[in-house]
Amino acid sequence: MLVAAQWAPSSGNLQPWSFIVDANFDRSHDKILSILKEGNKIWVKNAPVLILTIAELERKWAAE
Repeated sequence: MLVAAQWAPSSGNLQPWSFIVDANFDRSHDKILSILKEGNKIWVKNAPVLILTIAELERKWAAE
């Protein structure tokens, strides 16, 4: 499902997103938890899987 989401078409066919998947409460779980707002930390700390979506919001076009 994540591979399909990663390659799903986007505006300009840029696919500016990536995913970080964390399962089984490894070290990355604490890192992801540390960047969340306090209200989200309450329920996220017990989630068995975390998926962090990262997107490039600004397009960097080549000079014409």
